[in-house]
Amino acid sequence: MNSVNLIGRVATSPKMKYSKHQDAICFFRLAVRRNFLSGGEDNQTTDFFNVVCYRRVAETAFQYLKKGYRVAVHGRIENRRYKRDGGNGPWAWTFQVVGEVLEYLDRKEKDDFIEQQEVEWEQETTNPPEEVPF
Repeated sequence: MNSVNLIGRVATSPKMKYSKHQDAICFFRLAVRRNFLSGGEDNQTTDFFNVVCYRRVAETAFQYLKKGYRVAVHGRIENRRYKRDGGNGPWAWTFQVVGEVLEYLDRKEKDDFIEQQEVEWEQETTNPPEEVPF
């Protein structure tokens, strides 16, 4: 079973693209807090996940999500392979979360953990998926 549920804050403004078949594709990065023990003390860090949504979910995400908004993402993990350096470099693997259902939670303008760990979103491939997996 490939299923993932994440709750976090949108760390980058959503970006919209369209496939060659004119299907909407929305990309954003999600910041999720994680607690851990180190040296007997409770600590906290933030993990960042690349999220991609397709079709109607993508259109809605692009319309309503903004950086700092809190959202629950329900979906699956997807691996993909791409060529580095604009298609001329070696092959590399990455994973992303495919958001199939989004739940829009509370909104917060600024949050320290996002400001301190700002992440620039860069899509690692310029080719949208040929087929949408729905």
